[in-house]
Amino acid sequence: MAATYTRRLGSAQLTAPGQVLLFTADSQFTYVIRDVVAANQSSAAAQLQVYISSGSHSLTVLLESSVPAGTSSHFDGRVALLPGDQVFYNTTAQGFSSCVVTGYELT
Repeated sequence: MAATYTRRLGSAQLTAPGQVLLFTADSQFTYVIRDVVAANQSSAAAQLQVYISSGSHSLTVLLESSVPAGTSSHFDGRVALLPGDQVFYNTTAQGFSSCVVTGYELT
């Protein structure tokens, strides 16, 4: 059977404003973020952000400052993660919000 090319790297659902770690790249592979979907399931517009923390700096992958209630935002691209890089999801949603990050491993 063929190996899965793209897989879920991390996902989370929050019930209040906050931040959560979705994924940490280990030293076994170079990981590539392929898609990010962040959804605002609360009753008001909210900010949705996914970013990479790499030591002393960060890189924003997705930032939407006012996502309407009941909608989502999508990033489609390719961003390489170095060993130790961490992917975080951050939101100002006053209710439910969720995020999923998919990607693949380079061997």
